[in-house]
Amino acid sequence: MKFTDDELVILMIYAEETRGKTIESIRGMIYRTAIDETELREMGNSAIRKLEQMTDEEYEDMDIYDISDAL
Repeated sequence: MKFTDDELVILMIYAEETRGKTIESIRGMIYRTAIDETELREMGNSAIRKLEQMTDEEYEDMDIYDISDAL
């Protein structure tokens, strides 16, 4: 799965040990983000959509800190 640079930053900040927990963590960020911060909210939603398309194994194999692995 290809993530944008902005999505990768969100993943680096909110990554958890499982894909499901990472999705929950990003949803929590979106919930706490001001409504007028639409760009940040959309980046979070976009990252969630991509994570939902991945399998748990793909998430576990992904090294979000290795940019070449996630781009």
